[in-house]
Amino acid sequence: MVLFWRCTLQVLLMNPRVFPRSSPQPLTALLALLVVPFGHAATLTPGQSATVIPGSAPESWSLNAATLNVGTGASTLQVFASPLSTVTFAGGQAITAGVDAVTLVDSSGSFNGATLTSGGSFGLSLTTDLNGTRPGSVATLVDSTSSGFERGVNITGNSRLDAENARIVGTGASGVGMAVLGASVSLRNSSVTGADTGVFVADDGAVNNVVNLTLDNGSSITGTTGAGILVLLDTNPVQGTLTIANGSTVTGGNGTMLDVVDTASLSVVVDNSQLVGNVTAVEGATLDAALLNGASITGNLTNLDSLTLNASSVTGDFMVPVNDAATVVLENGSTYNGTLSNVATLTVVGSTVNGSIEQALGSAARVSMTSGSVLNGDVSNVASLSLDGSTLTGNVTQGAVQLDNGSTLQGDLTDIASLRLDGSALIGNVSQTAGSASTLDLVNGASLTGIVSNAQAMAIDASSRWIMAGDSNVGALTLNSGTVELNGTPGSFRTLTLASLSGAGTFGMGTDLAGHLSDLIDVRGSADGVHSLRIQNTGVEPITEDVPQRVVRTGSGPASFAVAGGVVDVGTYQYRLEQRGTDWFLVQATKPIDPVDPVDPVDPVNPVDPVDPVNPVDPVDPVDPVDPVDPEKPVDPVDPVKPVDPGDSGGGDPIITPSTRAVIGVFSAAPTVWYGEQASLLSRMGELRNGNSLGGAWARTYGNKYSVSPGDQVQYTQQQSGVSLGADVALPATDGQWLVGVMGGYSNSNLDLQRGTSGDVNSYYVGLYSTWRSHSGYYVDALVKANRFHNKADVLMSDGVKAKGDYKNHGVGTSLEVGKRIELGDAWYVEPFAQASMLWVDGQGYDLDNGMRASSNHANSMQGKVGTHVGRRWALQSGGFVQPYVKMAAAQEFARSNRVKVNGQNFDDDLSGTRAEFGGGVAAQLTDVLQVHADAAYSSGENIEQRWGVNIGVRYSW
Repeated sequence: MVLFWRCTLQVLLMNPRVFPRSSPQPLTALLALLVVPFGHAATLTPGQSATVIPGSAPESWSLNAATLNVGTGASTLQVFASPLSTVTFAGGQAITAGVDAVTLVDSSGSFNGATLTSGGSFGLSLTTDLNGTRPGSVATLVDSTSSGFERGVNITGNSRLDAENARIVGTGASGVGMAVLGASVSLRNSSVTGADTGVFVADDGAVNNVVNLTLDNGSSITGTTGAGILVLLDTNPVQGTLTIANGSTVTGGNGTMLDVVDTASLSVVVDNSQLVGNVTAVEGATLDAALLNGASITGNLTNLDSLTLNASSVTGDFMVPVNDAATVVLENGSTYNGTLSNVATLTVVGSTVNGSIEQALGSAARVSMTSGSVLNGDVSNVASLSLDGSTLTGNVTQGAVQLDNGSTLQGDLTDIASLRLDGSALIGNVSQTAGSASTLDLVNGASLTGIVSNAQAMAIDASSRWIMAGDSNVGALTLNSGTVELNGTPGSFRTLTLASLSGAGTFGMGTDLAGHLSDLIDVRGSADGVHSLRIQNTGVEPITEDVPQRVVRTGSGPASFAVAGGVVDVGTYQYRLEQRGTDWFLVQATKPIDPVDPVDPVDPVNPVDPVDPVNPVDPVDPVDPVDPVDPEKPVDPVDPVKPVDPGDSGGGDPIITPSTRAVIGVFSAAPTVWYGEQASLLSRMGELRNGNSLGGAWARTYGNKYSVSPGDQVQYTQQQSGVSLGADVALPATDGQWLVGVMGGYSNSNLDLQRGTSGDVNSYYVGLYSTWRSHSGYYVDALVKANRFHNKADVLMSDGVKAKGDYKNHGVGTSLEVGKRIELGDAWYVEPFAQASMLWVDGQGYDLDNGMRASSNHANSMQGKVGTHVGRRWALQSGGFVQPYVKMAAAQEFARSNRVKVNGQNFDDDLSGTRAEFGGGVAAQLTDVLQVHADAAYSSGENIEQRWGVNIGVRYSW
């Protein structure tokens, strides 16, 4: 019965046809209908006030422009305050069974530590009188509880509630925690709970459709079985704002935290709060949401008109109808995890999207990513996709795609309108429907790594490149000094099919001549321009026969192709590019054949004189005269034979690669290294013959530079530097002087093998030596020396790519020199000598990292030498001397059986031949124990020229 009368009052109050605005205020009369029948009621008229104290019997109160104070521990029944009244609860309570516990009509209330309880209606109701000025009611609810069977709080008609540390509960099975109808509510550290819906929001049906609801400082709204917040329509669509800030929450038992079921215009701000639940709105509603300062929503978003994330996140799908105008903005490190469907505009600034962007076919949607943004997901059917300094990992279907300023897209593109890569990279395939219009532009250092199928046109500038991942086809390819990398490998060679080719550019290509396979550029139409083929060089050996390999096929046109570096290194030998018709082939490069000398013309033959007729002889019958013989016609001279034009193909021996030159050169270096080291010791022995030393210690530093030609196509310069140290002692000798010693040292030899290829030999050695000199001037010098060589090859292949390899081996050599010093008078002398040397260097095999394999049987040497020294000694006042001299000799290298095998191909490592040696130096005895020495040398021969040699030493005698 009470509920019936409360409902009747609500209807009457809000219906202007029952209570016209010109009629007196109806509240007092109606109050009697509700209060009087159910117990004692106290009435306060305008200006009156009353205070309810503890112990007073609970009663209902009716106020008209009056004041009621309820103290701590005091209780009342219903309190009904008509306009201009004031109600204050300071710790008291109001408890009713079927009506509102407290109702304020255009009045004010202060509830501090109060408890408001209605067993059948609203705990607290704030409303307005439709026939008045409609200011609405104002109340504060602090450290208080308001509970009602239907609604914990009901607030309408411009009213306002500020709650702090309050608890608001709708207890009935269909109970609502709070209804906000054309009013404003602010919650601070407060909770609102409804057994069904947490809060429902609507217009008030007559006065106001503007609603403002704020949750702050950890406030919460909970719909136990229904939505957290439900937005309805009474008469006019709701307009308003919902602010959820600083750790506040909204929870719906049905999984929906905000449900806009009627048309409304609502702005939602989530600030530094984490929400869980779906947000939905009907079509036609306007729902804008903004998340700030680390806010988050975990749930799906349906039919929002806009979503802005600032340093915030959403986990869930975003869904709006096809052709909707919804916009989504992510900025300042925000994250969206989920699918965005039918968004008209997506703007991502310094933020991340983990999910797909899905649009209906033919949409006008635009996606823009800037400032280091990241998108992990597919993009389908947008009109345009632009990345500026950003990254996308996923596939793209339809639309114009543009990447700028270091952007990266990793995924496949299908049926796009265009692709422009500006200083950016695409890693993925581009697939177009045959006949579709599409253009691809790569500029400013851009790269595309993938397969391109059925692109209508493609252009690549000088700083950009396309790295093919498989067979591709393009209509018109224009290279503005750009690069296309086919770079196939055995088992996966690639074909680039073009309708036309123009411009000038570079194609990187792979080959397998052993299998007669390679990448192929196939231009079905016209080819124009000048293009370079950068074919991968390798040390791996092809098959032995020279089989041309086609690498370019064209239909027509004046295009020309050339191999970068002029030739291609393939195993042991080089290959060059040769045009045959409109196609281009790789063929083995050979040295040109020397021209044939012209044949001298043959002198013409002189004509034969005619024979006179014979006279008849008497008495013999006359002989018929012989007819005169016609003179022979002169023979025309023979034209000289023209020299044979060697042509491009050469026709001579195959040309070896830099890798081959390097391994042969390094294998051949050991003898010159050994002899360069030997020269420093032989100079030391010469010193010993200049005095009566009983032994001593000595040191030598030396340098040599050689020009070496161990094979027909191998020439290099070798520059050596090193140091030798040693010590010797005198042994008893019946005639003259005999010394033996031990020595050791280190040398480094650098080999310049031309065109950027080099070698390096580090040699470590020890040895024993002996020198004997007789009183009559004869001498014998002997040496045994062992070496450990550490050899390196550093190859610059013809395509500019480096290759290297190294190995270690050992050598042992011996030398014996016999001579005699002959004094000529006036301190002059001549010293003829003969020398024999032998060196054994063990064979070794090693690989270059380009696949070349090489080995040597050995690098031996057998050398004989005869020559003489001529010099003069000048005595010094100190007792020492200075002795300059010159040297001349002839040397013969006999070893010619050194072999080098490169990829199974045999080569001679031949340093044999005769050479002449010239040199000079000076030895000086400065004190009894100190001697210095310096000399220089030059030699020239068939395979070795020593451009210069320098040897400087010092000796300290015991």
